[in-house]
Amino acid sequence: MSGQAVPRLFVPAAVAALGLLLVSATSASADPPVVTHIQGTNWHIEHEIDSCLDVPFPIRHDITYNAHLKDHVRNGVYFFAFNAQFKSVYTNLDNGKSLTALARTRDADQRIVDNGDGTITVTVSAQRHESYHSSDGRLVAKKVSNQEVTVVLEHAGTLDDPSDDVFVSETWSEPNGVDTLAGRIDCDIAAEFLA
Repeated sequence: MSGQAVPRLFVPAAVAALGLLLVSATSASADPPVVTHIQGTNWHIEHEIDSCLDVPFPIRHDITYNAHLKDHVRNGVYFFAFNAQFKSVYTNLDNGKSLTALARTRDADQRIVDNGDGTITVTVSAQRHESYHSSDGRLVAKKVSNQEVTVVLEHAGTLDDPSDDVFVSETWSEPNGVDTLAGRIDCDIAAEFLA
């Protein structure tokens, strides 16, 4: 869902793409629920922080992720849930300083309503917890939020099969929770603590 900017520090594009592929590959008519696990680690050395900030020093970026996707059909309607934990560690190879970013996310379909016009309205609970830690382990910023997302989809007459759904619109509620990022994005925080 694109209504919210998700910090690239937490959701590497390859992980997100893998999740979408697995969602489309899982059986929509499965009963009991189908649970798919995605785990992995990756690292690389770069001179930028998540493509949004060039830096004059080499950075090692270590990523660890663990995700669980759950889909099932209940009363003839397809439901989906996604839980994930991400850890990104950025290390300045010139001075040894690092920044660790931890994130947990949980999205789950709460209600699905057939609108009677070939569309459905899906209400999703979206929960996020992000924290940033300096080299000495000190918490330097965090953001905890809960939002409700309303998504409208054309269902092509198959409420139990999401593979043919067509996106129509989405609306995000205002997030509630704690935000000590003070308007900074992940690249700003990384630049501050790695230099």
